[in-house]
Amino acid sequence: MKKFWIFIYSTFFLSSAHATENIFIRTSSFKDVFSRITQDTALVLDLDDTLIVSSHVVARPEGRKYVRQALNDAQTNTDSTRILGAFCELHQYLNYKVIEAEVPPFIQQLQQQGNKVFGLTARGASIQGLPNFDEITYNTLKSLGIDFSQYPVFSKNFSLHESGHPCYRDGVIYTADKNKGEALIKFFELINYIPQTIAFIDDDEKNVLSVIENCSQKGINVTGIHYNKVKEPDETVARLIAREQLEYFMKHKVLLSDMEVQLQLN
Repeated sequence: MKKFWIFIYSTFFLSSAHATENIFIRTSSFKDVFSRITQDTALVLDLDDTLIVSSHVVARPEGRKYVRQALNDAQTNTDSTRILGAFCELHQYLNYKVIEAEVPPFIQQLQQQGNKVFGLTARGASIQGLPNFDEITYNTLKSLGIDFSQYPVFSKNFSLHESGHPCYRDGVIYTADKNKGEALIKFFELINYIPQTIAFIDDDEKNVLSVIENCSQKGINVTGIHYNKVKEPDETVARLIAREQLEYFMKHKVLLSDMEVQLQLN
């Protein structure tokens, strides 16, 4: 029998106008999320390693950290463009799967019964002159039975900041690695919607704590769920794999599997 553990504690945030009760849960099963969604709960979901998981490390959270570092280390704009172009192009060779098969039907059920359900991801959306990540993300999710644009929390796409990110596209907030809690509150303020209660699920604990902190300050009750079903490779190993996958793809237009890279490294 598969085992998992949950750690729950309650915190109280006091302001001049509000007192909120917040719950933090650590779990490896969405079943512990299902039981905590009421009719008044807005459900906010991270994407990568929470709803879906990539077949290749380069497109997973630790892999994307390497790509960002490679961009920061790029010596010229030409180098940056090559890296970004390759990273966009390799997405057509990726395979994604839903981590828990029960989740897409559950999302659809909540949407149909009137709950607000939307995504909050560290992914970026559009990059000028290169394929749009929001379109890639939308098509990937839809192919797996998840469509946040159905019964959307807000019907129009817009940017939360003049820089272009964070932004809202088809039911998903794209933060481009900016603070998720701050982005979520900004989104609520701009659409003039402050829910009484939200449940937020993310595989990164710091994002969960950020959402709890920022929402508490606005009087929103939060059930924050740190979802740890998917195990990331060791950070050093993950970045080595991502580097080899990206560099090999730039040279040969072939995306090596994680296993192929690990065999080369050994």
